[in-house]
Amino acid sequence: MTIKNQVHSKFKVFIPEAGITDKEVMRRLESMVEGWARASKAAVKSVGIEYIDQKKQVVLSLGYRDDEPGYPVKLTSYQLGKLQLRPEEIERAMENAAGDVENVICHEFFVDGDGEFVMVLLSHG
Repeated sequence: MTIKNQVHSKFKVFIPEAGITDKEVMRRLESMVEGWARASKAAVKSVGIEYIDQKKQVVLSLGYRDDEPGYPVKLTSYQLGKLQLRPEEIERAMENAAGDVENVICHEFFVDGDGEFVMVLLSHG
């Protein structure tokens, strides 16, 4: 694959409803993303995720292409815990979590409302 195959300019945004637990948010996002990718037949290339403190909500975006064949994807989240802002500690936690997932396309992480690092992996499913 060349880098050109990774380049994309289309985006899909998912926002679960407010007032549910962080774990339920991630379960719903996993279902929403995987269902959309399957139905749209898009070639998903990237993931972005952010916890919006003011709203107490998570916003997830996918970058994709619609000019090449789509493929199934899987969204997997891992609670990494309350980590210090030490690069080596964060890297180690992320690598340990990623070791359980095959065919990772990309990753993202955010800090939830409880101050826990959450890693999100997008993989070929």
